[in-house]
Amino acid sequence: PQPRQFVFKNTGTGNLTGLSVSIVGGQSADFALEAQPPVILAPGQSTTLNVFFTPGATGLRQSSLRVSSNDPV
Repeated sequence: PQPRQFVFKNTGTGNLTGLSVSIVGGQSADFALEAQPPVILAPGQSTTLNVFFTPGATGLRQSSLRVSSNDPV
């Protein structure tokens, strides 16, 4: 399957730290992260995250992508 790509970019002036991503809820087993993003993104730096979907059944399949970091927003 083709991945869905998500781009994370640090537009701030300090390091973006503690960056982690998880798939939660619903049919989370149907979704897979290719790899975790780097833990630190320097100002202006970006990274791409690939999420793969392999449905375990027919019908509606859904989950949430949870992103954590030191960004207060």
